[in-house]
Amino acid sequence: MNNPQFPGTAVASRGLALLLLSMLMIAAAAVQAQTAATPAPGPVSRPPLGAKPTPVRAKVEAEAVVMTPLVKGAKVWADRDYQFVFIPPSLDAMQFTQSKAHARTLRFKVLSDGLVEMACTSRFAETDPEAMTDEKLRRKGWRRKRGEELRDGQPGYVWWIYARQCKAGESFSYHTEKYAPPFLLVK
Repeated sequence: MNNPQFPGTAVASRGLALLLLSMLMIAAAAVQAQTAATPAPGPVSRPPLGAKPTPVRAKVEAEAVVMTPLVKGAKVWADRDYQFVFIPPSLDAMQFTQSKAHARTLRFKVLSDGLVEMACTSRFAETDPEAMTDEKLRRKGWRRKRGEELRDGQPGYVWWIYARQCKAGESFSYHTEKYAPPFLLVK
């Protein structure tokens, strides 16, 4: 539409519109080319809905022990024939620090930050002032994992599982009862 006060404005408006349209088309083509050149991100790995994330486990080093697969039928101690008769499914594919019976003390050092799990019998040496008890372990930051325990063939022996977030460089020395030293659970 021509405005009589401004002759030729309709032609100029059409020219400007065509210029803007071609600039938009060039910009869209550039974005499309860049998008095609950028690879699509891979699928995001997430745990299934309702699943708990897997904790980061610390690397540990223990004295006078042998790393042994934690399976039903494994010997609890290197020098005795007692065997594990029940292992909860949550501990599948774990190993444990097998020592000799009556070794009394578990000594270990944490090599990397993460979760450390340890099993102790439920028969704490309450009368031994040097022995760790359930209460003493809790005060030192260990928490008992309720509903998770190991059993061997001995009457009265139930192994409770404790867990603690540890820092690289921490060292521990635990004696919990007269005859059975605790052991570490390692993935």
